[in-house]
Amino acid sequence: MPKIRFVIGMDGGGTKTALIAASLGGEILLDHEGGPSNFQIIGTKRAARTLVSLIKKTLETLGEDSSQLGGVVCGLTGAGRDHDKERIREAVLAEAKNRRIAVPDVWIESDARIALEGAFKGAPGIIVIAGTGSIAFGKNEKDEIFRVGGWGRVIGDEGGGFVVGRDALKAVARMLDGRGEKTKLSKLFETEANLKDQQSIISFLYEDGKDPATLAPLVIKAAAGGDEVAQRILTSQAEELAEHVGALVQKMRIPRRIPLAIIGSMGLADHQYGRLVRTKISKRVPSVLVQDQAAPPVYGAVLMALKRLKLQPVS
Repeated sequence: MPKIRFVIGMDGGGTKTALIAASLGGEILLDHEGGPSNFQIIGTKRAARTLVSLIKKTLETLGEDSSQLGGVVCGLTGAGRDHDKERIREAVLAEAKNRRIAVPDVWIESDARIALEGAFKGAPGIIVIAGTGSIAFGKNEKDEIFRVGGWGRVIGDEGGGFVVGRDALKAVARMLDGRGEKTKLSKLFETEANLKDQQSIISFLYEDGKDPATLAPLVIKAAAGGDEVAQRILTSQAEELAEHVGALVQKMRIPRRIPLAIIGSMGLADHQYGRLVRTKISKRVPSVLVQDQAAPPVYGAVLMALKRLKLQPVS
């Protein structure tokens, strides 16, 4: 019987898919990158082709056959629900069969779940993901998973780029109507996004279908320049994320300090909003210890594959 020698972890989203192949001791053997695999947008067949192509490329590069592969964990955007996980899993297995690649098993997880695993290399902790949207995940010492947020932009996503950009557009709209206070956001949107009046803003949102999240960096810029409206927007949204963490800690009932990592473009420590989020979380929930993530989400997928095989990597 062929001996299992390695596992594969994958992190797939709307623009690219990252892959790491690792030994049974957790040592990285190689990494690859491919196209998008958000099956909710491009469909399960196209996403499966991307995933299987990366697996095939990995086997060829390593000079191994699939009998030595212990399994594959794919952490994918849009894979939060069980029926969605099953849909894309079936598509991947069907694509592998069509291409005569005998993949031993494929496990589907959400991108947030592998991010949680990677952030603390399998140890307990909390992550706050603040990108276009937002969600908070936590894991305790019993490997129980807890979640707050992730309701989507219609009723949630507080603290993410979409809500920050949307609230800034609302402030500018109110100013243009004469219903709101003056804000430097108006001039900034005009010069850097060509949003100068009602017509251009309506076209941006409803005709061109642009995402308000693309304006979030301009809101951060305005706040850094002293604009009070922009500052209030960022403060409000940072407090929302701190509220997420407070609710999560209550659910988890952790009796000691627990590490927390902030992931995503809106949580970067190199801009005002990211620093504000860290300050608000630390002040509201002193039982968390804010730190950098230990490993990227794709390595979290590797750790989950090893755990499926009941193996623990060498630390």
